[in-house]
Amino acid sequence: MGSVEIVTIGTEILLGHLIDTNSAYISRMLADNGVDVYAKHSVGDNAERLARMLEDVLERADGAITTGGLGPTVDDLTKDAVAHAVGDTLELHAPSLRAIEERFTYFNRPMSDNNRRQAILPSRAVVMPNPHGTAPGFIALRPDGKFVACMPGVPREMKPMLEEQLIPWLAQRFGVTSAIYTKTLHTIGIGESELDRRVEDLFRTLENPKIAMLAHGGRVDVKIMAKAANREAADAMIAPVATTLRERIGAGYFGDDATTIGGARPTGSSGCIVSTTLVSGSPVGWNPSASLIAASKLILYIQNSRARSKVSNSPPA
Repeated sequence: MGSVEIVTIGTEILLGHLIDTNSAYISRMLADNGVDVYAKHSVGDNAERLARMLEDVLERADGAITTGGLGPTVDDLTKDAVAHAVGDTLELHAPSLRAIEERFTYFNRPMSDNNRRQAILPSRAVVMPNPHGTAPGFIALRPDGKFVACMPGVPREMKPMLEEQLIPWLAQRFGVTSAIYTKTLHTIGIGESELDRRVEDLFRTLENPKIAMLAHGGRVDVKIMAKAANREAADAMIAPVATTLRERIGAGYFGDDATTIGGARPTGSSGCIVSTTLVSGSPVGWNPSASLIAASKLILYIQNSRARSKVSNSPPA
């Protein structure tokens, strides 16, 4: 299976003026299509630093995927850095120039000389046309087969290019026959350190599926990730691990995936799944400050559930 690292480009990202949502989207799409992401990076609009970054990435992974720096302005330096990193030269790509000219004509706008620069690409590149903007994407190839795939930073241009052009190219390049599928188990009333104690051996020994934990909002999720040819095969791999985890978690487990506390299946007279230690005691690893809000909401839910139960069981007037 192929491996890549993601590089988002732009000084505005480093300054915190722009939030990078591209790398998260690309990571999800690559995981869904069986491509391993080794790391993610951000670098400013500096050709020398970007070239060094890409050279380092290509020492570790099969390729790099970048977004940003393909515009017509003087600080759009991605192509120069990429050409240096893969040992290529830049040249005018006539079909891309025609596409840019046609786009300006369509919108009845004058085209500046700067936009012509967007059609100057690495000579060995596989070009990815951009029907949603002026900047074409491209896949720059190194002689040994490693590559740098570059897409625009504008999400509405990047997303269709990724889905319709880059991912099919990667699938063919790597001969991808599997993807990563996940299931998430939700817990409450168990601190992260205590949950880690209960599942540590699984974390250390499992290879496929693997598990990971994510603490947020007073809760801890356990994610199971399986690499398989299809959803059915993945579910068969995930099922026994999920069963073991539910047993280890105990009463603190309240559902899978999209299940919320309010939508958890009832398991007792309270009307929802709840660990008695959440209300009456403090288990090992419990963090009151981190879980106070979630605990309060759960207790309120229990009270409301009981009130509804009394109303529904009352004889008609």
